[in-house]
Amino acid sequence: MKSRRYSDESNASPDRCARHGYEKSVCVCGLPIQKGRGSVKLEDITRIPRVLGAGLATDDGFIIESQCTVGYDAEKSAAMAAQIINVTMRSLTTKNASVVLYTHNSVFFIKKVEQGVFFVICQRDANLGLIKIKVDRIT
Repeated sequence: MKSRRYSDESNASPDRCARHGYEKSVCVCGLPIQKGRGSVKLEDITRIPRVLGAGLATDDGFIIESQCTVGYDAEKSAAMAAQIINVTMRSLTTKNASVVLYTHNSVFFIKKVEQGVFFVICQRDANLGLIKIKVDRIT
């Protein structure tokens, strides 16, 4: 199967994700994301009980990859995550940022990563410590 970014044979690379073209060590589409000794997959986060969805979006808020339960709009979540992280980064004048947003019913984890913006939505009674550990491993 040919990828969208590496459609011709001359540009293909075994060290890159076939789906997105990012380095395999940093892509969240099911391939491991390495940081230190641990690795995280998008599926690992969405399998945690009471996690409603997770995904990766561009800096503009367009979905690259996502997995959400029925009833949650990944596109709206991605757009909101990108907006929040961009405002935070401009306000703090930093290149990287992460945000944990608590609402009445849910918790929204947002982190700026190399490929864009990574986000996780979960219920308030989810294992927030475990989710935070997994999100922190993503680069």
